[in-house]
Amino acid sequence: MNRAPITVEFQARYFDGQRSGFQPVRVEICDGQVLITGETLHLQLDLAELTPDAPLGRLQRTLRMRSGGELCTDDHEVIERLFPHSQPIDRFAQKIERRWGYALAALVLLGFAIWWALSVGVPLAARPLAAMVPEGMQNSLGEQTLDAIDTMTCKPSGLTPRRTDEVKEVLKRTVHGLPDETRFQLALRNCPGLGANAFALPGGMILVTDDLANLAQSDEQLLAVLAHEVGHVVARHGLRGLIQTSLGAVLMGTVLGDATAITGLAYALPTFLLQNGYTRAMETEADTFAFERMKAVGVSTEYFAQIMTLLMQAHEAKSAKSPAATPAQDASETTSTDTTASPHDEAPHSDSNSHSGKVIDYFSNHPATEERIRRAREYH
Repeated sequence: MNRAPITVEFQARYFDGQRSGFQPVRVEICDGQVLITGETLHLQLDLAELTPDAPLGRLQRTLRMRSGGELCTDDHEVIERLFPHSQPIDRFAQKIERRWGYALAALVLLGFAIWWALSVGVPLAARPLAAMVPEGMQNSLGEQTLDAIDTMTCKPSGLTPRRTDEVKEVLKRTVHGLPDETRFQLALRNCPGLGANAFALPGGMILVTDDLANLAQSDEQLLAVLAHEVGHVVARHGLRGLIQTSLGAVLMGTVLGDATAITGLAYALPTFLLQNGYTRAMETEADTFAFERMKAVGVSTEYFAQIMTLLMQAHEAKSAKSPAATPAQDASETTSTDTTASPHDEAPHSDSNSHSGKVIDYFSNHPATEERIRRAREYH
């Protein structure tokens, strides 16, 4: 950067880079030489040894020395004379920073960019990234997730050996003919806090609660639920949800400078499954897979409608026994159970329990049950 000889002087605060305190100084610059004088200070150096910080609105400017010291001043005009912006982009950036209207517009654009990244960009990126995860890593993640769920809320299954074998046979029937059908494994658990529920874990493990196994009135009804969970495994919805949660945390941590948003991602998947649930679009995709799978194994989708009806009734009975919810919770539950799912809705869907730290049940985190029943009965 070429600078013409300049003779200027200004007041500043000098920091030596070793102590937190400063002392007022007078700075004189003539023909490229800088003289800094204060009550106990006398320094002389070349102007080339000073590096200005980038201007930011009307905040004080800082000149950094190679020795580690700093000069801070409110005299923007002097700094601009000494270190003029040589690039048009620098002048343009400073012009924007000094105008509130431009700054406000920039904040609006930043907010829109973050919204787009979280609602569109991250979900789009999650699908190909999930497809790249090796099978061994999926299996390991599924086992760790099952261990975490066991620690959080489940106990060993209390089903009889006969009923356990029956459920295993239903799963075998569900996945018969699928590529790598042997990767699908059943994990039966007694989870009072989860109620009648099922979860698809990465790698092919499907967790089924005792309550769900007892709720189903036929093997075909249970097959409908298992087909839905197999759909989650095939589409890698669990991995995609984990990646979306992780990328979202990394993005917000980067934008906001909050490192805590990035930590603890090792627990993200069980939390995602138990408290947030899949997006409505993922649930609709899994339902469609279930209808196709039922058709392939010769089971009417009417059984899907039947088990959904039983789950809805179980949910209503459970809600009636629960303590009275607050008005805010009532509003949240109304939204989560009565809103019709859209195949294009990628917003994470959860019920009021997720906000209170409790696990969600199978019914409340899925698209509106009546709509799912209608789709099952109309599917051909």
